[in-house]
Amino acid sequence: MDIERDALADIKEVLKTNPRGMNVLEIANAIGMNRQSVAKYLEMLAISGYVDIKNFGSAKVYYLSQRLPISAILSLSSDFIIILDKDLKIVNANDKFLDFYNIKREDLIYQNTQNLSFPIEFDPPIDNNIKDALDGNESVINAYYRKKNEDYFFIIKFIPLVFDDGKKGVTIIFIDITEQRKTELAIKDSEHKIRSIIDQSVDGILLTDEYGTIIEYNKGEESITGIKKEDALGQKVWDILSAITLIEKTSQETKEKLRSMVKKFLAAGTGPHANKYIETTICCTDGKQKTVQFVIFAIRTENGNMICRIARDISDRKLMEDMLRDSENKYRVLAETTLAPIMIAHGDKFMEVNKAAEMMTGYSKDELLNMSFLDLIHPDHKELVKRYAHTRQQGEYIHPYEFKLVTKSGETRWALASGGHTTYKGKTVGVITYQDITDYKKSMESLKKSEAILARAQEIAQLGSWELDLFSLVGMGSDVYYRIFGLDPKGPRRSFESFLSTVHPDDREYVRRLVQEAISTGKPYSSGFRILLPDGSIRHVNGEAKVALDQNGVPVKLYGIIQDMTESKRAEEALRESEARLRLAQRYSHVGMWSWDIDGGSLQLTDEIYSIFGLPRDDSKITHDLLLQAVVPEDRERVKLSLRNLMTKGDYYKLEFEIIRPDGERHSISAEGDMVMDNGKPAKILGVCYDVTGSQKHYYPLK
Repeated sequence: MDIERDALADIKEVLKTNPRGMNVLEIANAIGMNRQSVAKYLEMLAISGYVDIKNFGSAKVYYLSQRLPISAILSLSSDFIIILDKDLKIVNANDKFLDFYNIKREDLIYQNTQNLSFPIEFDPPIDNNIKDALDGNESVINAYYRKKNEDYFFIIKFIPLVFDDGKKGVTIIFIDITEQRKTELAIKDSEHKIRSIIDQSVDGILLTDEYGTIIEYNKGEESITGIKKEDALGQKVWDILSAITLIEKTSQETKEKLRSMVKKFLAAGTGPHANKYIETTICCTDGKQKTVQFVIFAIRTENGNMICRIARDISDRKLMEDMLRDSENKYRVLAETTLAPIMIAHGDKFMEVNKAAEMMTGYSKDELLNMSFLDLIHPDHKELVKRYAHTRQQGEYIHPYEFKLVTKSGETRWALASGGHTTYKGKTVGVITYQDITDYKKSMESLKKSEAILARAQEIAQLGSWELDLFSLVGMGSDVYYRIFGLDPKGPRRSFESFLSTVHPDDREYVRRLVQEAISTGKPYSSGFRILLPDGSIRHVNGEAKVALDQNGVPVKLYGIIQDMTESKRAEEALRESEARLRLAQRYSHVGMWSWDIDGGSLQLTDEIYSIFGLPRDDSKITHDLLLQAVVPEDRERVKLSLRNLMTKGDYYKLEFEIIRPDGERHSISAEGDMVMDNGKPAKILGVCYDVTGSQKHYYPLK
C-alpha cells in the first residue's frame, strides 16, 4: 500500500513540473516504472480527479488537474453531499448535510448508513442505486424523505469514484427540491380548483389567447348561446359573438366591427366596455332570444393581453321584472282610484301611500313618507298596533282590527285595518288597507255597541256572521247571514246538515272537509264556494271560520263570517265577455292589433293580424322583421321610416301600404302606431292594421 501511495505521489510530482503534459512512456521513464503500472496509476488518478486527459489522435496526454479538491467542493455546494466507501460507511459529508441531519461530523464519519434513517429510508429506496454506483454506473432518481411528519423532496445523483488507494466508493448528491415540489403541487391543486370552478359554473366563461382565438369555453357558455364547446374552441371570438348578435347577425359588417373592437381591446388591454356589467339580447342557435348580462376584462401575460368574458342568462329575471313592473302598474291604478286608504310599510316607515290615505290622515304624501306609522296612532292604541305589526311581520295571519288614529288637525278617528305581505322594490313589505269607521264607532258607542249597528255594518259589507255549537251541531247567524242564503232571519235555527244542503252539490263535500279539518286541527280556514238559494239561483260566497276551545282544549264552537262575492264574480265574467267581444269585433272589422317590446324584441299579435297577413296562428317564430318583409318593396322603406321616426322622435304615424301574403295575394293595409313610454324611455310600440283591400288607397304624409 505504501508503494502504491509513493507511486501516485511520484506521478503527480512529475506532472507538476511538466504543465504541458506527458504521455505514459514519458512518465514511466521519468519515475523509472514500467508502462503497465504507470497506466494503472494514471487511471486511478483520473477517476479520483487528480489528473486530466487529452487525446491527440491515438495518443493520450496527461496533465495535473487544476480542479478544486473534493473537500472544498463539498463545502461550497448548497446541496447535501455524502461520500461512502465500498462498505457503505460515510467517509465524508458537507456542512449542509450535517445541519439537515442535526449531527456532528465526528459522530457521523465512518458510521454505516444501514444504522441511519437518512439517507437510506427514502421512497423509493436507494440501496440498488448505491450498489450500481459501486459497480461504476452513474444514476439519478427523484425520491422523498419524511422527517417529523413533513415530506422533503430530492433529486439524488449517484456518482462512482475511486479513492487514492484505488478502492471504489460513491458520491451521493441530494438536491433539495422541496419548495419547488410544493409549489408545483400547490399550482396543480390551484389549477384543479380553478378548472372545477370553470366547469361547474352556471355562468358562461369564455377566454381567448393574445390573438383573439378562443381557448376556454365552458358548459355555461354552451347553455347560454347554444354553441357547443368543440365548435367554439380554436375559433376567433368575433366569429362566435357575431353568430349570436341579435341585429344583422349574419352581416359581414357586424363581424368586421366586432373584430376591430376585439383587436383594439387586445392591443390596449382595455376599452370603453371593460370591467362594466352590460345587458344585451342575443339570438341563440335554436332561434330563441335571451337577455344576457356580461362583463369583459383583460388578463395581462408576457405575450400580450388575453380577453375573458363572463356571461349570465338573466332572461327569467328580466321576465320577472317586467311582470313585477306590470303588477306594480296595476296596483298603482287600483290604489289611486280606490276610496280605501292603502299604505305600504317597511319596518315602521311608509314606502307608499295613496290619495285616500292622504285624505283620511290630513297629511300629504311627502309628509307621510317621512313619518313613522306609529306617529299616526293614538297613544291608547300604540302598543296594540305595534303588537299586530310585529305579528304580521312574523308572517302570521292577522284578522282585521280596529284602532284610533290622530289626524294632522288633531282629530281622533277610528280605522279598521287589514293587510298582508308582499314584495315591493325588492323588499318584503306590509300592505295595509284601512277603512275609516269613525262614524260607525260613534254610532256604536252612542247606542252602546247595539246589535243593530253591527247588523247594519254587516249589511253594508254584505258580511254575515254565524256560530255553530259543536255538541248539538245547531247554529245561528246574523240577519245578513240569513239574507245571503235567501232565508228568513226570524226562522228556526238550522242544523249543520241543513246548512250543507244549501251548498252547491259540486262544492258540498269540499265544505264538509273544511269544517271537519278545522274542528280536528283547531286551525282556521278561509275559502270560497257556491250556495243555492231557494229560488234556484246561485251565489258565490267567501267564508272564514275559527274554532273556540274550552278550558281543557276541547273544541266547543265554530265561529265564522260569510261574504257575498257574487257581484265580484259577475264583474270577472263581464270582463271575460268583454274580451271575447273585442276579439269578435276585430274579426268582423278586419282590424288587427300588435305590440312590439323594443328592449326585448318580443312581438305580440292578435288573431286578426295572422288573418290579415295570411300567416298560420301556431307560428311562434314570427318576428317584426318577418312582417316587414311582407310589405311590397316599393312601400317598405316608407314603412321603415315611419317606424324609425316613431322610435327616435316619438312621431305618431298613420299610413297605407301593400303586402304580399304567402299565397301571393296583394292586400292593401291601413296602419296606425304610437309609442308607449316607461320612465321617460320608449318601451313598446302599439299598432293597429286594417285590411282595406278594394277601397281607394290614400297616402298619409309622415309627421
